[in-house]
Amino acid sequence: MQFILYLRAPVCQSPKLCHSTLLICYPVPKMQSPSLRRTYAVLSLLILALAFFLALRPASAAPLNTDKTVVLVVLNQITANDLFAKERVNMAALADNGAAGLMNARAASGAQTGSFYLSIGAGARGNAGNFGKMGFNENERLPDQYFAGLLTAREVWFQNSGTRPKKDSVINLGAYVAANHSARYRRTIVAGLLGESLKQAGLKTAVIGNADSLGQIRREITLITMDFSGETSYGDVSNNL
Repeated sequence: MQFILYLRAPVCQSPKLCHSTLLICYPVPKMQSPSLRRTYAVLSLLILALAFFLALRPASAAPLNTDKTVVLVVLNQITANDLFAKERVNMAALADNGAAGLMNARAASGAQTGSFYLSIGAGARGNAGNFGKMGFNENERLPDQYFAGLLTAREVWFQNSGTRPKKDSVINLGAYVAANHSARYRRTIVAGLLGESLKQAGLKTAVIGNADSLGQIRREITLITMDFSGETSYGDVSNNL
């Protein structure tokens, strides 16, 4: 004995199905046990529900809405009490109109800010080393302590990689060093995975802001948005902000 389900379907969901019908067929054994009959009845209902869903499923999913923007606000070394204190009205407004959550971004080694940001962008524990902070606008001139301030980030990038960054992009000159450092702790880590995945999906990334202080470059934030090469589509991390 067999149970056969025959449905008129508006579209063809599989090359193995005809264009106008959905046919499901499975054997029904002889059942003496009441518990076995109940089990089989439940299975039949599940198959019926699945068949009904497939039959009504549209030929193609609705196109994704790519007009919306995701904004990740990064604040380091603060607590939940700092965020949601009564005087933090702007943070409360962001939470009310978006989403709020707590995340513990652990790094592979040490407590460097760059290592935490690299771990967020890679989806695995990383170690950014001492050069993960080296983020610059592509046309920005490096500080005096690097090459006596004679070179731009674009020129250093070309010397290191043989390629030229895109106009108006933001680049991390320590991306390859960070990737090599991280591989020592976890061989499967892929630095820049988040930014690269977004790029492959046809989306753009941008980064704005820095943590510079007392003449020290602190642009580790670029480790979150960069792609495999260390490049972020747009942004401004210079001291013009």
